[in-house]
Amino acid sequence: MAESIHDQIITAIVDSLTGIAGVAGSPGAVVAVDSFEDTLLDSSFAGPIYAVKAGDEEHSEGDTGDIIGQVNAGMDVHIMCLQTYPDDLNPFRQKDPPRRRVVDRMVKDVLAKLLVDVRLLSVGGAVNNIFAEPAMVYRDRYVAGWAVAEIQFRVSYSYTNGTP
Repeated sequence: MAESIHDQIITAIVDSLTGIAGVAGSPGAVVAVDSFEDTLLDSSFAGPIYAVKAGDEEHSEGDTGDIIGQVNAGMDVHIMCLQTYPDDLNPFRQKDPPRRRVVDRMVKDVLAKLLVDVRLLSVGGAVNNIFAEPAMVYRDRYVAGWAVAEIQFRVSYSYTNGTP
């Protein structure tokens, strides 16, 4: 029995991010999670840690054009980007590279990978848009000893009645 499209999308995102070879370096770990917990802060990994979490979803049976029995759906996806970073809160003694640049590199790698990797589009042909709404990047999280950002976006997809 095939898993739900919702689950297939999360799996495709994890698989896609595992293949990053970008400016932040290869990932130390890419995991699907149910929530963002402190256990993700594992400094034993050499590269960035990407944690992928499914958010809210909605399904509607309308506005499907000429296709009878089709359901349009959308799901929120949250990706936590984490990389160890030596702590020094004094702005006059910034490390090289600065924390903001480490965060920028992780965000750049994730967004680039999601936009060029076609794995999401091959989820049963169901995915319509990877970024159905503007992706939001939250850089204001401070965790001692870490460079952190959260990326949120909405994936739109469709399926026939009875096969979510």
